[in-house]
This record gives sequence, C-alpha cells and structure tokens, in this order.
Amino acid sequence: MTMKRIGVFGGSFNPPHFGHIRIAESALRYFALTEIRWVPAHVPPHKSGIPRAAAEDRLPMTILVAAEDRLQMTILAVADHPEFTVSDLEIERGGTSFTVDTLRAIRIENRDAELFLIIGEDNHVAFDTWKEPDSIVDLASLIVYPKSQFGGGAIHKWKDVNVLDAPLLPISSTLVRNRIHDGEFVEDLIPSRVADYIEVHRLYLPA
Repeated sequence: MTMKRIGVFGGSFNPPHFGHIRIAESALRYFALTEIRWVPAHVPPHKSGIPRAAAEDRLPMTILVAAEDRLQMTILAVADHPEFTVSDLEIERGGTSFTVDTLRAIRIENRDAELFLIIGEDNHVAFDTWKEPDSIVDLASLIVYPKSQFGGGAIHKWKDVNVLDAPLLPISSTLVRNRIHDGEFVEDLIPSRVADYIEVHRLYLPA
C-alpha cells in the first residue's frame, strides 16, 4: 500500500485567499502529496490580533476575526478541491496554537503517513523562535514557499527542507482586509463563497 503523504498547511487564514490556494495546489503537485490538511489557528503565536470592537482607530491589517469565522471561511475556500481538507484541531484545542502540538496530534492519527509542513519563507527565517523547532523537523519535512521580500539564502539550516519553486500569486490577507475596509472589489482575490460569507457577517469593516 502506498504511504500517505500529508501536507499540513497552518495559518490564521484571515481570510483565506487565492494565494493560499495556489500554494496548496503547487505543493500538492510538486511534492506528490496525497492531501493538504488546512489548519486554521486558534491564536497564532506570532501574531497579535485585536478584536474589531477595539480596533476602530487602527488599520484593518491588525484585525484578527473570530476563530470560528476563519474556520468557516477556510472550509468554503477549499470546497471545490477534493484533495484539501480542513481541520479544527487547533481551534478545538484552544489557547495559543503551537505547530509542534498539532503535528504530534496528526502523527497519532496517521502513524504510517509521511508529514510535510508547509510554511512561508518569512516563517522559516524565524523558525528558531518557534516552540520546539527540532521536534517539528523530526515530525515533518518542511516545504518552504518564497516571499518576495525575503532572499532565498535563509532556506538552508533545517534538515528536510523542500523549496517550493513554483509561480505564486502576489496576494496577502492584509491586502484583502484593506480592500474590504475601503469598500473595494475583492472577488479577484478570494473565492466568491468567502466573499459572500464576509459580506453576510460584515467582517473587516470599519468599526
């Protein structure tokens, strides 16, 4: 029987956008993964979100909407991709979301699978600051995708680093949030189901 190759794609997904989807599609294809498991964080350890009610005098880029909203948007974003699944593991666990804890939980459920952790180059540069980075690379091989503001020289230290050398989209969640805040068109950046959810729930609007 062929060993499962599971890509673990964590993040705040605030909101998920076409750039995220392109990364997951490229990783799936380039590294012959069986599935991509998207894992929205409950509280991302390297980002400080501000509730909407307290953010009226701040840029929309600082707003982290509720975990349940980000979970539902991620489910909607990947609905047309049978190789993608969404896990609520970190949200159900609560508290600060540490990748090493998530990988250990996934390993327990998938003892015979090969795990791959998909992260951006900006996170790879700061990988020393993560909780138990050596344990992370023992649990999963790293797939690192580039970001234009960082040079490729940083992708060298940790073992089992696979560089995702694929054309990616210049989209960020900050760009999406700012456009929504300003009442601008976003359907070129996010799936229509996600745009509809944001509109119905009035996310990322001025306080």
